[in-house]
Amino acid sequence: MIFLLFSLQYSNEWVLVKTPDTTNLNGLKIIKHLFGDWYRVKLPSGADALKFSESLKKSKGIEDASPDYICKALMVPNDPYYEYQWNLRKFIKLEEAWDIAGGGSPDIIIGILDTGCSFEEYPVPDNEKDNVIGNSYHIYDDYNKSSFVEGYDFVNEDEHPNDDNGHGTIVSGVIIEATNNGRGVAGIAFNTRVMPVKVLGYDRFGKVSDLSRGIIYAVKHGARILNMSLGNTQDVGILRDAVTYASNNNVIMVAASGNKGTQGVYYPAAYPEVIAVGAYTYDSLNDTLLLASYSNYGVEIEFIGPGGDIIDSDTILVYQQGFRPYIDKYNLAILDTVHYYGLTGTSLACPHITALCALMLSVAPELRPEDVRHVLINTAQDFGLPGWDMFSGYGIPDFQEAVRTAYFLSHFESLNDILTIQGDFGNEKTSGASVLSTGNFWLTRDTSYILPVDLKLINSAGQVVKEFTLHETYNLSIEKSGVYFLYGSGRAGIKLIVTR
Repeated sequence: MIFLLFSLQYSNEWVLVKTPDTTNLNGLKIIKHLFGDWYRVKLPSGADALKFSESLKKSKGIEDASPDYICKALMVPNDPYYEYQWNLRKFIKLEEAWDIAGGGSPDIIIGILDTGCSFEEYPVPDNEKDNVIGNSYHIYDDYNKSSFVEGYDFVNEDEHPNDDNGHGTIVSGVIIEATNNGRGVAGIAFNTRVMPVKVLGYDRFGKVSDLSRGIIYAVKHGARILNMSLGNTQDVGILRDAVTYASNNNVIMVAASGNKGTQGVYYPAAYPEVIAVGAYTYDSLNDTLLLASYSNYGVEIEFIGPGGDIIDSDTILVYQQGFRPYIDKYNLAILDTVHYYGLTGTSLACPHITALCALMLSVAPELRPEDVRHVLINTAQDFGLPGWDMFSGYGIPDFQEAVRTAYFLSHFESLNDILTIQGDFGNEKTSGASVLSTGNFWLTRDTSYILPVDLKLINSAGQVVKEFTLHETYNLSIEKSGVYFLYGSGRAGIKLIVTR
């Protein structure tokens, strides 16, 4: 099935402008009158349609302006079981996000800290044969070898982090299962890559020391995001230090809240640096969502994702390709039974949010963890009680809006695009101009830019005079006369001149 959708590609020849009086265009060339008060207006040479239209909106007499976005056909994946993936098809607007980001970028590496992944054909080592049924680990036919990068097994201390349980394979499948290949089911960020880091054994248990080492390993080996569909009730120093290390290296961390249905979010999800994810399920009879009965809750919860549930006869699972998973010590995992298995839990909700973060970084790789979190909060669909609540956090992420916003933010190239400055001589800043003042400057963040802006004021000797964060407005006072430069968020700066 295909249908039409607006993507974030647009004409580089003109913008669309709505104005009741064409004199408000101040000499801009009208290419064509469309209907009513709408016109195609020629884009000035070298200008970006997105940024130019945003600046036009601030002009007197301009009611609206936007790029002329390209309308194109969006292909729904041809994976035959995609129609059963309620978790991808309903409520989160994934297909619309794919139209912006595709399946993401292979430059984005996601560390999966779990029971391992099914990523290679490899004989089961002698020391692991009692833990699994089968003679060889496999990569199954709905996965691409290129979707995996080198990882490590901290349970068996080797370089083959194969899955002997089934949990890690299904978790990774949510993110990178091969998509639109006419086989099986789809993944979300299917063009990104996964780093298998085995920190849980065949029975889904593991040591916090191995988890901590796994975090350090993944960060040192290039992971931009960590998925941790696991947890424990204790705040342990070694884990806290590992999480701090990842945070200090600008790595996004996403973790499951826990499956007891009680108050108390598990660690590492409970750490403030980690995005804590609970779960919701789908009521197929009433076509609506419900908070999953097992989803742990608390003050740390930020979002909920699709985790499924079993309610009476209504069985709602998250399906991915894998082998028959471990059930108990009498029913070990069977490696040769490839099938599409379904699980429930916050473990399954977690990789949905991880995959969304991967799509966001794919279109805006410069975003920091705090930027990604800020976008997710500002674009989430409220659920349950109005506003944030301890059961659903900020709600259900809107994949389309989160990816669109990330893309949009990445197109602000200079501070001139995201803030205005006035000096106390009354001369408002214009693009590329210096701002003159006797020492007082008023900074205002553009309303179309939703992130806080970290700024540095540097003097002509290259010394940092002041560091501050612009949220909406800020009064900057400079005591000494001279030439200063304002820099921030990796963007081209603005010259400030103080004369007293």
